[in-house]
Amino acid sequence: MIISGQHVQLRSIEKNDIEQVRQWRNSPEIIRYMEHREKISPEMQSSWFEKVMQSGDHYLIITYKTEKVGMIHLRFLDAGRAESGLFIGPESYRNSPIGYWASLPLLDLGFTFLELNEIIAKVHVDNELARSYNQSLGFKLTSNLNEHFQEFSINYGRFQKVVEENKAFQALKGTYALSVENDKHLYQSNGLFISRTQ
Repeated sequence: MIISGQHVQLRSIEKNDIEQVRQWRNSPEIIRYMEHREKISPEMQSSWFEKVMQSGDHYLIITYKTEKVGMIHLRFLDAGRAESGLFIGPESYRNSPIGYWASLPLLDLGFTFLELNEIIAKVHVDNELARSYNQSLGFKLTSNLNEHFQEFSINYGRFQKVVEENKAFQALKGTYALSVENDKHLYQSNGLFISRTQ
């Protein structure tokens, strides 16, 4: 799968990406907000990748100006629900619009093409930047999972409302193209941000 936009490209993770993802994931700035804080070994990363390839979940590498800068995902839960997650690797890009450029088409993919009813995000209670970021996309706090993590969620109606109220988001509508091979789940023609190319 490839989602191409004016600013970023999202594409399905490949074997040759996983060492870079492992290094990002193990960096102190990222791992401290993760649910599982164990350092990831190359063997663990390879095992994780094999499971992802069998799962049907969508783990996408974010590319900006030909540079790999992060990963974003949708992991399926029960019927009609998925969990989203995102991290940006290089510190210089963490406060840039790249997160939005990647998240808007991902949410569009989930609601319009995969017909999800709800997308959730788990956020560490100390990660104020992630909490604020998710809320700006329309996520609402739904539960305190434990002393360390909160769950936020969004549905399609709230996603549409946030897009219509944000001029910067509106400017990106229809600017992404989706190319996917042999995926019967992606059967809508167009979304808010994405147009199907094949």
